[in-house]
Amino acid sequence: MSRRAARRWRATCRIAEHGLIGDLHTVALVGTDGTIDWHCPRRVDAPSVFASLLDADRGGRFRIEPEREGWTSKQLYLPDTNVLITRFLTPDGVGEVHDFMSPRSGEAPHRQRIVRRVLAVRGEMRFAVEVAPRFDYARAGHEVALTPNGALFGSADLSLGLSARQPLEIVGGRDVRASFDVRAGETASFVLGPVEHGEAPPACSEAEIDAELGAHAQAPHLRAQRRDRRRPHHQPAGGAGRRPQLGLPLHLDARLRLHRLRAAAARLPRGGHRLHGLSATARRPSCSSTSTAS
Repeated sequence: MSRRAARRWRATCRIAEHGLIGDLHTVALVGTDGTIDWHCPRRVDAPSVFASLLDADRGGRFRIEPEREGWTSKQLYLPDTNVLITRFLTPDGVGEVHDFMSPRSGEAPHRQRIVRRVLAVRGEMRFAVEVAPRFDYARAGHEVALTPNGALFGSADLSLGLSARQPLEIVGGRDVRASFDVRAGETASFVLGPVEHGEAPPACSEAEIDAELGAHAQAPHLRAQRRDRRRPHHQPAGGAGRRPQLGLPLHLDARLRLHRLRAAAARLPRGGHRLHGLSATARRPSCSSTSTAS
């Protein structure tokens, strides 16, 4: 999809055309085009790293979509889970992107990561991946380096590790991209999450993701989140959390809203990032999308 086509799509992509995934600590919004365009790592009220929902050019995104144009898409949840499926239909085949975030299980450390698995259902498809984080509401610069297991994004206050088995390339000095083919039954996974400064992202096998998916589907403490994805359960608070959209605009100028978020964060003490805004309702994704020609 060209930059001009992406701008046209963003102009019509409403907040209702998103699905929601979360780990009981934070959430991510996934558009029906396969783009994560809103995410705050570690906490729902932390500074964003993906905010292209507000600013398509500077906000940052994590995009996975078919490389060829002419696709259509639908979204649904895997029954009785918080695993979001974005299904792409093309003349060459049918492919899916499965998105989820696993909550803490037992005494094991909480890894707080986004898992994105690409699956070819029928035929053969070529997918394009773009990971373009913009730290601290796109105010902080960062560096990127390729590692044996993926890529490492580092800013002054936060580092993100991307685990991937597909070949990656650095674009523009701060983003990474990949293109790959999948045939019916094949999968390719991308895992993104915070890491310690200087720590390389770990290897992530498909078998590990299979096990994580199974555990995620059976997690009893996700029942509250399944019942109402518009206001998911917040584990640290022990109850329903504030709506994660943080007042994202339905009709106001989106760039103005991002400017207000940046300004509000600048006025807070170091380490405090609680932002309060008008609530907006995110519906269960039930609409379809169509790619736009260049």
